[in-house]
Amino acid sequence: MGKKARPTGRPVIALAVEESTDELVFFEDGREPRSPVLFHLTEYDVGRIQAGYVCLQCKEDLDTPFPDECPVCRYRMSERQAEDFAKQFKGRTHIGPSTTLEEER
Repeated sequence: MGKKARPTGRPVIALAVEESTDELVFFEDGREPRSPVLFHLTEYDVGRIQAGYVCLQCKEDLDTPFPDECPVCRYRMSERQAEDFAKQFKGRTHIGPSTTLEEER
């Protein structure tokens, strides 16, 4: 990750969003199980989340890293974010065509 992550005042905008095809989330209140949503983010935004300047839960941009809880969704960032990120991060993926411009020509 090139630049050091810091608050930018800009929202995290997903490059792509899709349902997971290999997981289900079960709810204690009896709702039907659902597939979790996968967000494809820029490396810079992933770095901001890892550095604690963006809430993992609601993607809010923050002024200080890892507050006790997110001021928007109340997610316990200082307690949970690093561990939850490690569990949820699926690695890098390619978005876009699988062919090069030369192959297209």
